[in-house]
Amino acid sequence: MTTPTPSSDQPQATITADGKCASPIATIDTVGQLEVIELLIDGGTMRGGLNSPTLIGSSDSYLPESLHYTLSRFEPIRGGRCRVQYTRRRQA
Repeated sequence: MTTPTPSSDQPQATITADGKCASPIATIDTVGQLEVIELLIDGGTMRGGLNSPTLIGSSDSYLPESLHYTLSRFEPIRGGRCRVQYTRRRQA
């Protein structure tokens, strides 16, 4: 299996240590189309709160089915951050 090449040097989004995202990368309707998700995880920041946005925004809906991704790249960065890449894993 080949690891997809990142589309640029910039991740798609930055998420905080508690999984919150200031700029969602997809909606609940389009997240299933993402083959690769590239993130910068900022372990020194917490947003918190019930209405804080996640990778798919501030939706109170749920995905119609589980989406499975595999960690395909992990790069620690100084200051408690890391760059990660997840690749979609298709269920048989």
